[in-house]
Amino acid sequence: MGRWEALPAARRGAYAETAADLAPQVREAVRAGDVVMVKGSNGSKASLVVRALGEAAKEEGR
Repeated sequence: MGRWEALPAARRGAYAETAADLAPQVREAVRAGDVVMVKGSNGSKASLVVRALGEAAKEEGR
């Protein structure tokens, strides 16, 4: 069993093959007051995750 599998399910976070697939999962998981750092390259399209978080913040009036 790897380290990720050893964690309780609530502590594992999310996994997706692409940033486009990950973005809605991150958006759903983040709550008001959370601090999020998105680390990735332009090639991985991490900006899609950042964009989804920005849209969520606008919708919630943050």
